[in-house]
Amino acid sequence: GLNALARWQTRVLQNGRLRFYLLTIVITTVGLAAFTLATRSGFHLESHFAPLLPRDVVIAVMILAAALVTVRSGSRLIAIIAMGVVGFGVALVYVQFG
Repeated sequence: GLNALARWQTRVLQNGRLRFYLLTIVITTVGLAAFTLATRSGFHLESHFAPLLPRDVVIAVMILAAALVTVRSGSRLIAIIAMGVVGFGVALVYVQFG
């Protein structure tokens, strides 16, 4: 019953592999964005949001690329550096919009 479900969830979803965790997050985010684009004919931002500037897109692409490097790298050092780039990108988002 519940214990079997807990064992399965721990074995499959919480396996201790950073690559699996980040890949799950990236695939879910990209999948939900694609679903929104497909079902709502694009993203529609409300007028009270700040305009999206090219530097904002560059920051978002940098964060996504660094996350993918983290997931795909075979070296722990490269993964740590890439996660630092992700953190730097998130800090830039806070500076930009905070």
